[in-house]
Amino acid sequence: MASFTLLPDELLLAILTQAACVRSIKRALRLRLVSKRFANIATTAIFNSGILDCEEIFSYIYRGPIFWAEYLAYRTLMHTRQKSPYMKITLLVAQHICRYRNASADETCVATGAATDGQLRECVLGLCIMFTLRLEMASSRLSWMLVASTDAPEEEVDEASLEFKRYLLSAAAWIGEKSLVVKLVGEGCNYADEPGIMMCLAPLRAASYRGHVDIVKFLMVDDSGEAPDLRKRPNLIVTYAMLNDHTELLDLAMDPSWHRGELMPEDYHDLRILALSSASNLETFIRLFEDMKPDITKYESIWLPSGAAEQGHATILKYLIDKEGTEVNADFSNNMSLFQSRCPAKFRTNLFGITDYTLLGRAARAGHMNVVKILLDAGAKHGHAMQFAAMSGSRTLVRLLWEHGENKDDPVQGAFATAVDRENTAMFYLLEEMGAKLEDDVRAAMIQKAQEEGLESMVRLLSKDANVSSEGDVD
Repeated sequence: MASFTLLPDELLLAILTQAACVRSIKRALRLRLVSKRFANIATTAIFNSGILDCEEIFSYIYRGPIFWAEYLAYRTLMHTRQKSPYMKITLLVAQHICRYRNASADETCVATGAATDGQLRECVLGLCIMFTLRLEMASSRLSWMLVASTDAPEEEVDEASLEFKRYLLSAAAWIGEKSLVVKLVGEGCNYADEPGIMMCLAPLRAASYRGHVDIVKFLMVDDSGEAPDLRKRPNLIVTYAMLNDHTELLDLAMDPSWHRGELMPEDYHDLRILALSSASNLETFIRLFEDMKPDITKYESIWLPSGAAEQGHATILKYLIDKEGTEVNADFSNNMSLFQSRCPAKFRTNLFGITDYTLLGRAARAGHMNVVKILLDAGAKHGHAMQFAAMSGSRTLVRLLWEHGENKDDPVQGAFATAVDRENTAMFYLLEEMGAKLEDDVRAAMIQKAQEEGLESMVRLLSKDANVSSEGDVD
């Protein structure tokens, strides 16, 4: 049999497209992990297969927003008569942006030259990245974005409408076209919230997230159209700017000179807490923390280390432990098992969707190796961190926890169950290699679950492993 490595890309794409068609989304996505060559070709194959159009995909967005942005861009750029209203508007907005960039010096939106395919695709993808940022917060809207009505007559997009211009304004703020932002704001297009089912970030949010300081400075003092309430603007800027560590916008938002004294003391406190909990830079964190330390409530202080552990801010967490005496086991009573009961094993209803509130569990689930090491050095109890480390997919992290000790049965069984659920044979074999043993009740429950989900490879693995184990017991 010829090796897949010898096949031309076109034939491999056709084979992988057919393979994706007969798989669930979860299993189709794993085709990308076979090899580096498979990664890009399998992604295109999954898009071509149509599998993403017919399954429930909302819960997957937060796991790979760039992947979904690429898919939305793929769908938007497809040559097809039927497009959803969202896709039509996205394509038109991208065309406007590209034409504007290529326009003559009079700065009108009249095209002087058509955009190249590469320019258009880059612009569409950039906009879809913005949309997926919104979708992480409102994923139930995704079906509307993808579905084109086959019953309703084709309608032209009114490019002179206020709604279309607001799409265009958000796109310009996101991409960094200040002159177009100024032009559209001058036409009364500024707005605070997404109108209707619009998927764009509002202009001030979009510019803040991308760190376009000049556009933020312009929008933060604009009162035209339906601009955000003056008291809310600092919060909008900090919320989105700190996601990308744009600290220059933090200082700008917190400067009291521009909001004309309309920010109340309680608003200013909330703003500083928001900035503090969002900070990823240690120097910025210390500056903010020392400034407002006397005003931080006990409840607010609890969430600072939790946020640092979950977001992977190792230096900030170490500072809180070493300098502020943060207790690393304060939330240990909240550590959660995958199992509702054992012997027989019964999983919780929302299997693998559970959250661990311990610092170590949060860090392990996110795969933050440096944070896990800091917590272990500080005396953090393992709890169910092993199963959450398996969820992260990091074998290095699972091995670290195993070698550190405290390998209780329940979290180890949870790690086995996670490996089977995600068809991670490498993780399964690692656990066995380290000396972990899959218990019979968990094996039976996982075989049943694997059969229900069509995970034939895992059924075979579990059955074969059971036979080997029983033979070993006889010996």
